[in-house]
Amino acid sequence: MKHVTVGVLGHVDHGKTALVKALTGTDTDRLKEEKERGISIVLGFAELALPSGRVAFVDVPGHERFVRTMVSGATGIGAVLLAVSACEGVKPQTIEHVEIAGLLGVRRGIVALTQCDRASSDERAETIAKLKSYLSQTVLAGAPIIETSAVTGEGLDTLRAALDALVRETGEVEDEGHAYLPVDRVFTMPGAGLVVTGTLRRGGLAEGDQLEIYPRGARATVRQVQSHGERVGRGLPGRRTAVNLRNVDREGIARGDALAHPGTLRVARYLDVEMTLLASAGQPLRDRERLRVLFGTTEVLGRIHALDRSEIEPGETHFGRIHLEQPAAVLVRERFIVRSYSPMRTIGGGRLLDTHDRRPGRGGADALRILETLAHGEIEGVLRLRCELAEPAPLDLQAFEIHERFAPERVRHTASQLGLVSVGGGVVRREAIDAAGRAAIDALDEVRRQDSIAAGLSLDEILGRSGGAAHPAVLACALEGLIAAGVVARADAKFRLAGRGGPEAMSDRDQLLCNEIEAAFRAAALGPPSLPEVIRQDDHRFRIYKHLVSTGAIVALHAANKPRTFENTIAFHRDAIEQARRDLANRFGDAGRFETADAKTLLGISRKYLIPLLEHLDAQGFTRRAAEARVLVKREV
Repeated sequence: MKHVTVGVLGHVDHGKTALVKALTGTDTDRLKEEKERGISIVLGFAELALPSGRVAFVDVPGHERFVRTMVSGATGIGAVLLAVSACEGVKPQTIEHVEIAGLLGVRRGIVALTQCDRASSDERAETIAKLKSYLSQTVLAGAPIIETSAVTGEGLDTLRAALDALVRETGEVEDEGHAYLPVDRVFTMPGAGLVVTGTLRRGGLAEGDQLEIYPRGARATVRQVQSHGERVGRGLPGRRTAVNLRNVDREGIARGDALAHPGTLRVARYLDVEMTLLASAGQPLRDRERLRVLFGTTEVLGRIHALDRSEIEPGETHFGRIHLEQPAAVLVRERFIVRSYSPMRTIGGGRLLDTHDRRPGRGGADALRILETLAHGEIEGVLRLRCELAEPAPLDLQAFEIHERFAPERVRHTASQLGLVSVGGGVVRREAIDAAGRAAIDALDEVRRQDSIAAGLSLDEILGRSGGAAHPAVLACALEGLIAAGVVARADAKFRLAGRGGPEAMSDRDQLLCNEIEAAFRAAALGPPSLPEVIRQDDHRFRIYKHLVSTGAIVALHAANKPRTFENTIAFHRDAIEQARRDLANRFGDAGRFETADAKTLLGISRKYLIPLLEHLDAQGFTRRAAEARVLVKREV
């Protein structure tokens, strides 16, 4: 069955409570003080069953001193029932309530001309004419005006029919996934314990759910859920909901707090907003002026900061930032109201666009561009913007879904359409990967220019040289793409620019040094110089030597039965080894085997060099050891 929450608005003593009682049989003035004073002080609730569904009335106080309570009741309503006395017509709280409804995004409603039993036909006609003129400039322009009397019953059937049509034409509130219930009442019931109520703004609540109490941070468990007076397994968004909680006492939660699933609300001190200053405000709103900010069921003091001007003029809508004096739990795209600090009166409101727990650094044109996208952009623009703001890190899609209040399947479909790339548990724009790739190429090119025969850089070394312009996961993804494209080569854990490690990439100085060292080993043939003699404790000469080893020009072996150290390394030029292979094949090819002493005589070298050389030939599959002899595996060279 469809449910619609309707806020009953109007000036004090214009008969809101009497009208609701006449429609539903429920007296929403339940406090003794309300009975004695004849006015509503707290929120009242009643329900009306209609053919098309059920209406949950929220009867809000009409007195100007209780506007905060009125706003908390109007939060989350789908439509309004405006009560205007036929005797008094439009009064100050009539105007303020209609303005608040408009600022909260309400666009549907019915007007009940109340107390018609106390007004003549001429008085009614005059009031209706003035009322239509006023409403024509408000969100209730064109709303039906129904003459009623709670005393005589006049017009009540017509009003019920109009409410039924309103229910029929009002869509269900979309389920955005994660529960959010601003608390407007807290009380205890014998045998049940603590109960809180509110209009469930999003998501659902089920028995057994673990909830967080924001902004306090405490946890509670749902014992039971009621919606519109009936126990339900799961409360649905847009409906009046009562939640019986355990693991929390009466002092642990209050009106103005919010219930939500853990980790789904942000506690913030800075709010980016799109705000309208009412034309009725009468005077500009100055930069850094102190205000009362009301959203959900919360009221908190704060100061407004207009991003590109010194003040906001009446009737103007502008982007700004509000600095709250204490942290509050907020939801983006939530409607809010602002009232002047003193004297207290409603002067404007709008929508929360973004939240920050510390002072944001962006300002000027950049901040206005961001807020314009958040205020008026579709999901595609908002998702791209959030990716941009998260860079160089990937954007956490689940956090995006929760914060921006988009359905998960819609977010993932949009991410695919935009061509976002899954990286490191999140998504990034292709531009971020390209930027990381450019940073990697710049770092690798710089090290090549500094040391043309360097092996390259590790991932961490490239990150260190990027100056914070890259994220590890995004950089790794970019490097894989560059390797696939043949731009970057990888050896072990080092990356270098492809084609930049050979002689064609060397500096003239390095090429001369490379030629010198290679020539020394080539000339020495099978009697190579010692490495300490060649390197001369020079790090650059050592890197040139390592480069020659990596290209295969020099073959580094280790002396037999000695520790594998630099000093015990024996290095031959590859030409000398190839010549030794040919000599052995030519001399012993027919026999197919030779003794170590025979090889020593043929090659004319000592055992110091011969044994490492023969072991290398074994490892290469040219020979195979057989006792004190060796067998030629490959007889032709």
